[in-house]
Amino acid sequence: MTESKIQATERLRAEARWPEASQFKDKVLRELRTSGMTKAEASEKAWAEMIEKYPPFPLAEVEAKSEAVEVRIQGSCQF
Repeated sequence: MTESKIQATERLRAEARWPEASQFKDKVLRELRTSGMTKAEASEKAWAEMIEKYPPFPLAEVEAKSEAVEVRIQGSCQF
């Protein structure tokens, strides 16, 4: 893995994709455990598959999402 689990988690949260990615990882984990893999092996493989399936967004896309969130936050403030 090129990213640690915590790095991947933080990145996916920042990209607003953690709920979807986490559900994918949990599904893969269950399938691997059912197929007979140990808990540790299944966990490592599930994380690796999630990180591969949900790579980082290109920088321009991340910046655009950041700006959209900032605009929503600023637009929601009323005094």
